[in-house]
Parts: sequence; C-alpha cells; structure tokens
Amino acid sequence: MLTTETVRTNPNISEDQALRVVELWTIAYPEMRTILDRVIKAQREFEKPTRDVKQLEQVRLELGQLDRGNYRGCTRGGPMFSAYAAHGAVHDVLNVTPLGHPGAGGVYRLAGELADLSAATDARIRARDEARAARAATPLDRVGPQRADSEEQSTQGASA
Repeated sequence: MLTTETVRTNPNISEDQALRVVELWTIAYPEMRTILDRVIKAQREFEKPTRDVKQLEQVRLELGQLDRGNYRGCTRGGPMFSAYAAHGAVHDVLNVTPLGHPGAGGVYRLAGELADLSAATDARIRARDEARAARAATPLDRVGPQRADSEEQSTQGASA
C-alpha cells in the first residue's frame, strides 16, 4: 500500500503533497485495479480486441509497483515514487474508464493532483536549469568585454 514515506522518496514532493497523493491513491487504486481487470478480461474474450491488452497489463503492473513502493523508472536506479509514471498510468486507466463508472471521480481527482505535481516539478526543473544557464553565461559575459578592452589597450599602446 502506498505510504507518505514511499511518495517522499521523490525529493520534489513535499510532506503535504505526499499526504494528498496517498489520500487520493487509497481511494482510487482499488477502482483502477478493478477497471483494468475488467477491461483486460473483456478484451481477451474478443476475437479482435479494441485495446492493446499487453499495454493495459503493463499499466496494471506499474500501478502495482507504485502502490508497493518498488517502482523503478530506470533499471539502474533505486525504487522511487514517480509522479510522471503515476500520472501516465492513471491517464491510461482513464482512457478505458466509462464516464459513468462509480469510481471514476476518485481516479479523476488523483489524475488532477498528479498532473499538478508533474507541472510543478517541470516548472522547478525549468527554473533551476535557467538559473544554471544564467550563472554559466555570466562569467563568460564578464570575461569577454574585459578581453576585448585589454586587446584594444594593447593595440593602442603599440601604435602610440
């Protein structure tokens, strides 16, 4: 079962955000499993399935890994909660969820929270990268004109 400690393995998620994700996940996860189980079972019975059953099975597997806290976005990395992976998996569940499904509201609320987390993380990363780029460019800007001034002075001194 997903816990705040599991969600907090992601350093971009605060304690309050982790509590909210766990609260919504606890409501939505059983419904998502039920939805996927039913859709996968129904698709297997069709002569020509209308959905990619292997992909739905992969989504079910990833949701289970996220719930147990052993999801790995990379085979070399350690287990970590990924708002991106969770959001993608929940989105895939929503793609096969009938609008009138009784558990759809909880899944949509979880999807919204995960979308907000992903967007906030993107904004932090973008701001960090822009700040790094600005810091990296600043010394070069300072050095460039100084060199040009030095070259002008040396050529002026040589011509005098």
